[in-house]
Amino acid sequence: MNALKTLHGEAMTRICEHLAGHYHVIRVAYGVEKVEARFDETEGDGWVEIDIHNHYGRGNLQCYLNRYGNRRGGDYKSLLSGGTPEQLYAAINKLIEGKKA
Repeated sequence: MNALKTLHGEAMTRICEHLAGHYHVIRVAYGVEKVEARFDETEGDGWVEIDIHNHYGRGNLQCYLNRYGNRRGGDYKSLLSGGTPEQLYAAINKLIEGKKA
């Protein structure tokens, strides 16, 4: 439970709550300076991986969002690399809107 009290843990908790209706949470791994999660798409056509880093506990979060498809040959797209939590939330909202369209 202490992991949820960290800055990066709180950010991931909010993301999990936001994605709950659109993706199945497969795994969330909390670490001292990093939290990572994997979410399967409800339609089963891929998955999303999110990493949030808090390097050296400085409070400067770096966020990464990657989407993988089920097709062979590396159906992979980096949607955010080294962004802020606000940029991560915006990228997730675009991802969700794309699923609804």
